Amino acid sequence: MGLLGSVNSRASLNPIKKDMNKTAIMKNCEYCKKEFKPSKKIRRFCSNRCSARNRYEGMITKKECLICNKKFNVHNCRKEKAKYCSRKCYFKSIIGKEALNKGIKRPEFSGKNHPNWKNTKYPRYIHTTATFEYRNWRTAVFKRDSYKCKMNNEKCKGQLQAHHILPWRDFEELRYEINNGITLCQAHHPRKRAEEKRLVPVFSELMSVSNIQLLQYPI
Repeated sequence: MGLLGSVNSRASLNPIKKDMNKTAIMKNCEYCKKEFKPSKKIRRFCSNRCSARNRYEGMITKKECLICNKKFNVHNCRKEKAKYCSRKCYFKSIIGKEALNKGIKRPEFSGKNHPNWKNTKYPRYIHTTATFEYRNWRTAVFKRDSYKCKMNNEKCKGQLQAHHILPWRDFEELRYEINNGITLCQAHHPRKRAEEKRLVPVFSELMSVSNIQLLQYPI
């Protein structure tokens, strides 16, 4: 009985709501000028879409491309700088023009003044592995060491590499000398100059046993 009473009471209120809706104040949307019934008095737009479009149009400016004369939209923060509608038009505009900084040297950003400058005492060198002499030297070192890492412990891992005991950059006359080579795996191959210097006596001691066999592999 209570349920039927509540239903009847709701039905009795419906005509009153209809009468209230008829007397509601109508407004015109500020963007599309469409008449709508606002849920609140402060509403200015008939939908979120009209509100977003109005906000977007307030942030953009229409300009004309200097190359194709096409009109395009640009944000207000770039309305003074924007000149072209696309990258294609921009690249067309710079054809035949020289760069503004071409030929201009900036000593304040070169050499020791550059933020990426590395103060190293070693000159730049190129350790090439594509020459015939280097490949012969590497093969001879591998054959002498029976294609095994001379460290030969449980940490051995990776492919074999021929390592110069005395560095390539400092001893140019020993670059292709088999006595100056040792076979190491990738795990034991020194990666830093400090580590390379520290291991020179260790590698020299390992190779002192097999120095007699070096005469069999001339380069």
